Amino acid sequence: MMTRPPQPIAENVEYIYEMNFFKNGAWKAAGSNIWPMHARTSYRQMLVISAKSSNSNGPTLLDSEIDVPVEARIVASAAGTLDYPGLPLANLLQPLFLGSNQWHRIIVKVGPDAAVVARGVRLRLNSGASGQSPAQAGIEFKHKTSTSFDDYVPGEILEGSPMYDDLTSREGLVLFVKIQPSFNQLHRLCLDLLPNGATLEPLEIQKLDLLPVEFKVVKEGEIAAPEDGLIVKKTDTARYRLSPGFPDAPLLLEDKIQWHWRILKWDGTYSGWTAYEDGQGHTFTAQPEDAGIYEVKATVEGQDFFLKRAKDDPHSVKKKGENECFGVVEQDWQVNVRNQAKANLGSVAYAKAGANDNVGKNEYKCNLFVGHKATDGGAPVPKINGNNPFNKYYPIANQWAGTQVASIPGWALLPEQTYPQPGYVVARGAPGGIGHTGFVDYDSAWIGAGTFNVNRKADLRNNISLRSGTATYQPARFHKYTP
Repeated sequence: MMTRPPQPIAENVEYIYEMNFFKNGAWKAAGSNIWPMHARTSYRQMLVISAKSSNSNGPTLLDSEIDVPVEARIVASAAGTLDYPGLPLANLLQPLFLGSNQWHRIIVKVGPDAAVVARGVRLRLNSGASGQSPAQAGIEFKHKTSTSFDDYVPGEILEGSPMYDDLTSREGLVLFVKIQPSFNQLHRLCLDLLPNGATLEPLEIQKLDLLPVEFKVVKEGEIAAPEDGLIVKKTDTARYRLSPGFPDAPLLLEDKIQWHWRILKWDGTYSGWTAYEDGQGHTFTAQPEDAGIYEVKATVEGQDFFLKRAKDDPHSVKKKGENECFGVVEQDWQVNVRNQAKANLGSVAYAKAGANDNVGKNEYKCNLFVGHKATDGGAPVPKINGNNPFNKYYPIANQWAGTQVASIPGWALLPEQTYPQPGYVVARGAPGGIGHTGFVDYDSAWIGAGTFNVNRKADLRNNISLRSGTATYQPARFHKYTP
């Protein structure tokens, strides 16, 4: 940034400062023997002298010093990709919240006056609230050039180098940063000036705090959620964490982070997002609003961070990185039944090709699976079908769905617009077909016996497309154990 005397300037006045001076309406280059540069701070210090002819005794000299700051800025963007970066964040003073395996663009710009007071700059990455401890492993930087994205390690960028030219260009130095889950501590990316003077220390002129996000929801008192899904009771307390690398107290960023929830509906859609009443800051605890299946997110000044799946599900089409849920139940039997069903995932005992109990080969056995596992979990299902009192059969899928009217003692068919809960028996009837039944899991999937094995491929969210032969499945209905 160049500071010049106000215009117009009288022709009998000459202004001289540092390495430039103004004379006769034009800027002149001054020799190095005029006034030496000062590199004590991040300011370009200029000694300004006005020389005005007055009389035969010589000119009148007036001098003053002007400190002009070296302009520098670090502008971070929301998550995106290398080719399609996210939008720049509006608040340049807030930390950059980093989700695992997501690229964030960072633009670093330095004004041209930096070259007057310094031989270059240094990008420095450290950990801790003060930014003084060694950095963790698990962070990756890329430098965008005109033709590629090159690996980059923060360090010195000296005047005359291509990266320094980028720094002082209109576009700035374009970097991208991505972290792995192991990178879980607060870090600080600092921009230092490297003064010309050999004895002068580097001077920090800009900084950007990097706050890793690893969204966790756990039952209070436990370290982690089960890998196969979290289910808590309505009376339990859950802890929500934006990053497990931070302690529970003191509360951080209370004024910047708001937590929200939404609940899965009967038709596979979700309710609108609702803010937790006391859900502010990097962590908080709360009892669930009600029983059901929840998605949660933390909003950080316009950026949304969601609870995500940590790995692919081998028993469904759900993939790592998709939004994750957690389940809330009202009664213990729901957890017990769900766990009995879950323990059979991958089993071929209920495959169509085999025989099981009194159901023969080449017959679907989803209803047999429901009858067995609900009973094993302490919610017995009676055998209501068949004329032989010694060889009756469990309710079929269309009976569980209410498509075929039947009374199932100990179980109540819930109203159509019922919010699903883990452990409920779920079924979708198919008039003229055979339907399908299973158990609601902690998320939108349900555990059931398919053609080849027990899996989680059926899902409340694909409520329209499934067909049974030539019959279209009806919307899901739920049964609740009512002893």
